[in-house]
Amino acid sequence: METHKNLVLLMLSLLSLIVNTVYAEGKAEKPVIAEQIVAVVNKQVIFLSDLTRYQRFFEEGGGQESTRLRTSVEKRVHHQLLLFEAKRFGLETPSEEAVDLEIETVQKRFQDRIHFENALKEAGITLDELRTEALNQLWVSRLITDRISFFIFVTDENVQQYYQQHQAEFEQSGQSIKTVEGAIRKILEKEKEAAKLKEYLSRVVSEAQIEFHIQ
Repeated sequence: METHKNLVLLMLSLLSLIVNTVYAEGKAEKPVIAEQIVAVVNKQVIFLSDLTRYQRFFEEGGGQESTRLRTSVEKRVHHQLLLFEAKRFGLETPSEEAVDLEIETVQKRFQDRIHFENALKEAGITLDELRTEALNQLWVSRLITDRISFFIFVTDENVQQYYQQHQAEFEQSGQSIKTVEGAIRKILEKEKEAAKLKEYLSRVVSEAQIEFHIQ
């Protein structure tokens, strides 16, 4: 088992190297660049290109280089684990219409269609490949909705307590509890969802096989 693991790691390391220019028949071919591996999750490799594509097309502030590579890689690992979970639970596959809407949302991140298509070319992916990424995004969203958000409840007591904790702020702007009740519920739902997701991820991470290949 240990020998097999060492062999796998050796092969992954070799894949991360830049392949030297190959000369054939007196002509230099274009150098072949091997993908840089940033992590391996349950034996599935995550390449640096996977990370940059995710950042560019789906993360807030996409297109900007992350100043904290480790944090970005961990977020991508979490995304992959949630995708595994979505498929493990056999959640319904998102419709083509839902994927179309997700692609439209992605396109709006860019100035126009031309900038969007140029971004695809720069990222080295096709529209079909981006649609697969969008499908995976929707799967993860469905998992969060079905397995986490569905079980979150905000009581009237929760709303009352939150209002009392921020009463001075609300009264200063002339807002009664009736006028802000809906907004408070959304805030508390988001807070509870974030806490539950963190707890869920903690368990999933503890059960997964994860290897980081970054400093």
